[in-house]
Amino acid sequence: NHWDGTAPNAGWADFTPSESASVRQKSVYGVTRFSLADPLTLIVGARYTDWHGSTWSSGLGSHSQDEDDITPYGGLVYDINDVWSTYLSYTEIFQPQSYRLAGGNGYLDPLVGKNYETGIKAAWFDGLLNASFSVFRLEQDNVADIVSTPGSLITTATPVSGVVSEGFEAEMTGAVTDDLDMTAGFTHYTAT
Repeated sequence: NHWDGTAPNAGWADFTPSESASVRQKSVYGVTRFSLADPLTLIVGARYTDWHGSTWSSGLGSHSQDEDDITPYGGLVYDINDVWSTYLSYTEIFQPQSYRLAGGNGYLDPLVGKNYETGIKAAWFDGLLNASFSVFRLEQDNVADIVSTPGSLITTATPVSGVVSEGFEAEMTGAVTDDLDMTAGFTHYTAT
């Protein structure tokens, strides 16, 4: 009943880390909208990413990696009326990864790929209630497949290429009160 929170050291060693990682990312993007016709808008843009990652582990030492890329995207939006619009979009994917390669010799290359999406959106009550439905296809290379090594504290992975994900997504968002917004959504996809 009078314990003060102290406990004797039962022979535990001082804390020593076994693995650490650091990531620094800088990016800038730009977008332009062109009104092609009264109901049709073209959106084009790009993002520049400058990424630096470094890891250290007690078993493998330290390693660093620098990546940079320009990632384009574009889309078409067709306004059916004041409530409904449809869209079609394309974007490239560039995502540096901090997973070590199995065997510990360097990082996985960045996750790269393409995303295709089309859908329909609606906005009611001056945007207080919004709904959307879309179908998509992602094609990715260098997807990390985590390697489980018994007894190892180091997270490693092998790259998998040709991963295709296809699916659909439905979402509804709205203002329930002045202080409460709610979102409900459902996504289903398969990846092979």
